Amino acid sequence: MLKNYLKISWRNLVRQKASSFINITGLTIGMTCSMLILMWVQHELSYDRFNQNANDIYRVVENQYYAGGQVFPVAVTPSPLAPALKAQFPEILKSTRLSFNSLTVKKEDKVFTEGVAFADPDIFEIFTLPFVKGDPQTALSAPHSIVLTEEAAEKYFGTDEPLGQILRINNRDDFLVTGVIKNIPEHSHLRYDILAPFLYLEELGSSMKNWGSNWCYTYVLLQQNILHTEVDKKIINLINTNQENSGTEIYLQPLTEIHLSSSGKYTADIGGHGDIQYVRIFIVVALFVLLIACMNFMNLATARSDKRAKEIGLRKVVGAQRHQLMKQFLTEAVILSLLAFFAALALTEVLVPIFNDVSGKVLSLSRLDPGLFFGFFMLAVLCGIISGSYPALYLSSFNPITALKGGRRSQAGGSLFRKTLVVIQFTLSVIMTIGTLVVSKQIDFMRKKNLGLEKENIGYFWMTPEVRKKNEIIKQELLKNPDVVSIARTSQLPTYVGRARSGWTWEGKNPSDEVLMHMLDVDEDYAKTFKMEIAEGRFFSREHPTDSLSVVVNETAVKVMGVKNPVGKKLNDFTIIGVVRDFHFKPVRTKIEPLILMLTPNRYYAMVMRIRPEAMASTVDFIERTYRQFGADAPFSFNFLDEDYEYLYRAEQRVGTLAGYFSIIAILIASLGLYGLASYMAGQRTKEIGIRKILGASVPALFFLLSRHFLLLTGIANLIAWPVAYVVMSGWLQNYAYRISLDATIFFAAAILTMAIVLIAISYQVVKAALANPVEGLRYE
Repeated sequence: MLKNYLKISWRNLVRQKASSFINITGLTIGMTCSMLILMWVQHELSYDRFNQNANDIYRVVENQYYAGGQVFPVAVTPSPLAPALKAQFPEILKSTRLSFNSLTVKKEDKVFTEGVAFADPDIFEIFTLPFVKGDPQTALSAPHSIVLTEEAAEKYFGTDEPLGQILRINNRDDFLVTGVIKNIPEHSHLRYDILAPFLYLEELGSSMKNWGSNWCYTYVLLQQNILHTEVDKKIINLINTNQENSGTEIYLQPLTEIHLSSSGKYTADIGGHGDIQYVRIFIVVALFVLLIACMNFMNLATARSDKRAKEIGLRKVVGAQRHQLMKQFLTEAVILSLLAFFAALALTEVLVPIFNDVSGKVLSLSRLDPGLFFGFFMLAVLCGIISGSYPALYLSSFNPITALKGGRRSQAGGSLFRKTLVVIQFTLSVIMTIGTLVVSKQIDFMRKKNLGLEKENIGYFWMTPEVRKKNEIIKQELLKNPDVVSIARTSQLPTYVGRARSGWTWEGKNPSDEVLMHMLDVDEDYAKTFKMEIAEGRFFSREHPTDSLSVVVNETAVKVMGVKNPVGKKLNDFTIIGVVRDFHFKPVRTKIEPLILMLTPNRYYAMVMRIRPEAMASTVDFIERTYRQFGADAPFSFNFLDEDYEYLYRAEQRVGTLAGYFSIIAILIASLGLYGLASYMAGQRTKEIGIRKILGASVPALFFLLSRHFLLLTGIANLIAWPVAYVVMSGWLQNYAYRISLDATIFFAAAILTMAIVLIAISYQVVKAALANPVEGLRYE
């Protein structure tokens, strides 16, 4: 029985070459898009799930409460927290602290700047970090032991045995290699190549007992089947208990939620997170694209029903039952869908490298999870069933007598259904188009927004401990080059200032209020280098030796303090000497917060300089030569600030680019169906067109007559899509403190774009019909 269905279905598909080709093309493109999107989604959802205990691992995060109901979620915690959690709460089996430092690592003539992670020994029992060499029980037991990934071991030692070898850190201490672990999977939110003991940081001056200083990440392993929300209730006030009036609560964040639920949420968080919003958006986009492709199939199948009327009539006369006919039509749809599936697999394999370039991922069909591959196959079958369901019901309902006489079945129901499908297709397409335009416009707004400082022609390098000791000499040496306009030293770059604390007092402050203020350590040339404006008072100056006891605040800090004429007022033991115009020191998506600029030479870690643009290359060479005179053999890395700002919005840019491509594809798929419908319509109205031409109708008049139907449907789709898109994108924009307004130009642009594509899609068939010989048209019937 199945063999007969397959034979008949294949014969019918071959006979309907034109419509089969359009349907396969639409479904292939739709499935390819959906495969690429769902591969990306699966990769995002897989973060950190390679850990065997993933469901029982949590990160400890804070909510800090300040005056005016302000709540600051913070990802870093005090150093004593991890040992205390493990010791005081039996539900917590293991705990580890993590801190990341950029340090120079040297092995003879090989010197690199590495991101070194400092951790407690429990890290190997919490996370799945398979050892290739060494013993996880003792690998980090000594203060100067070190564990490398396979990649790091090969970089420093090649094919030599790494265990027992010595690496020198920051040209200060020797570390013994005690273990080699497998490379950290790319879908881990924690990225490092070198692990060192956390207690070593005490040798560098870090406090291990201060409950009031947040500077490390804390991870814990719970007992199995323990609800983390129950543990939250027990640990919530642990910091408050040990640090009076801290106003801090702690809670557990599941490991598997960190990557997608942390972006932009926590202060001092690890970078590189994804966003669950984008995952949801792309799942919806994948469904939209597939639905549009399925609707094409339904449209063309019902539109060309007359072509199959006699076949259906004959089969019914010789005894075919309606359910048998439905099975045949569904079989045809599933066969066609499976053909599209295999074509989509081949096309996906070709497009994956391009998709990887745009998305920043490393995806591959060969590394696809078998469960996801099976899911793609079942999705293809489901597409066939959905696509063929209405045509099967519609075609199998034909009256055999009417069909055999050549009479047409009433088209009212089918015509309304086709119009509805076209409207739905273009409604979905317009929503995607408007979304793409909004994302693009918001990204452009953030990139071009006045930051309150000038980032162009600014370069910088991070200073090693050796270079920091000589930073004043290096600065003066660099300034001898006339192409170096000015130089400033600072603790952090203005792309992100994370250092902050409370405990500030001033005249008139409510003693019960706690206010969090960010702190940035700068030198006297900082404002000059970044061309910042001073609103009141002055900036730091070498002409005032007492400026080390002074501070400059931003306008937001003055507003929070609620003082008038702040210059000369006391802030703790410091004197306010100036107010700088607000400038962005975090990504534009966040509000400008209170900031204190301080003159603290022992906290200068970066040297920032403004360079004349016409001599950029030669000046960078000069800077490197000068650096090497004082920096010994330390690696030199020179970066440009405007590139860093671009990087801040890379995630949004990638999402915007992908959304743009998929929106265009969705419209093209819908237009492919319109092309088929236009061909059908032109054939149905051949006689009418011939009569109109004989009566004097011009080609433009006929073009308008034949195309207005499609333009009207597209117009209706726009009117439906606009309010939906407005609500959805308004909600998305709420994630940004500084955002665009949704003006009418975005919606009209989407309407013009879709209507233009519709006209292009149908123009060939419409013009062909309008130019046809009217005599041939009158012979049509």
